[in-house]
Amino acid sequence: SNHQSSDNLFFLTPGLLVLSFVSDFKRADAINGPIFDLAAINSATNSFAPRNKLGEGGFGAVYK
Repeated sequence: SNHQSSDNLFFLTPGLLVLSFVSDFKRADAINGPIFDLAAINSATNSFAPRNKLGEGGFGAVYK
């Protein structure tokens, strides 16, 4: 089937957490690195708590 999706996906590149707007979910297979849903990211960053923020990068905030 030709399933189209506008889901927001988070993926890791070396040292970066990136939000990607993927129009075709099959494209997610082409992204290098693990993919996480927002619930997993919220858990890992304690809901983007300021104490977990490492700084700003070229794509925005960087969290540990």
